[in-house]
Amino acid sequence: MVDLNKLLDDIRQQSATAAAMQRPMRCVSPDPPDDDKIIIRVKDQSGEETRYLVWKYTKLSKVFAAYCIREGVDASTLMFRLYGADIDGNDTPAMLGMEDQDQIDAVRVNVPVKEVPLDEPPKDTILIMVRDQSRKALFVKVKKSTKLSEVFQAYRMRKGLDMDVGSTGLTLSLNGVNIDGNDTPHMLQLKYCSQIDAILEP
Repeated sequence: MVDLNKLLDDIRQQSATAAAMQRPMRCVSPDPPDDDKIIIRVKDQSGEETRYLVWKYTKLSKVFAAYCIREGVDASTLMFRLYGADIDGNDTPAMLGMEDQDQIDAVRVNVPVKEVPLDEPPKDTILIMVRDQSRKALFVKVKKSTKLSEVFQAYRMRKGLDMDVGSTGLTLSLNGVNIDGNDTPHMLQLKYCSQIDAILEP
């Protein structure tokens, strides 16, 4: 004896499975892992601090916009700095080597303020200025023991260049001498805001 109810259930299940297989699959990009999130502290000249939880690959322009909205000020009246160096809105925390709880200073422009000494980075960390042939500068924060190949990669990422480590077209030099990617700031005796020249070959 055939169980009609069971037979109907089997038919319905097979139909549902077939319909599901015919539907186009939607690819969903996984969220970055939580360890790719950091807290950035934005401090104004009065010492008031605002914190933002962001992905390391989020453009900092989003943080700046959120801060200006919160403070009710025009973005053109503020400059944002990391260790005294101006930050480009297209930069990301990853490009600048930022870590959890790093501080960005919000400075009002065209407003006279009392000059105070800038906070120096940790002793084992320095800020390197990479300046290209058009005199535009990119600031990268690295540890003194970090191989400068990471600075190469950060610069390539910012400029949209080929990320292949072995690719040609970019040379970094210090005082006219080409830098090897295996060199470190400590080996080259680089100091805070030392300048490295970036030369793009045609």
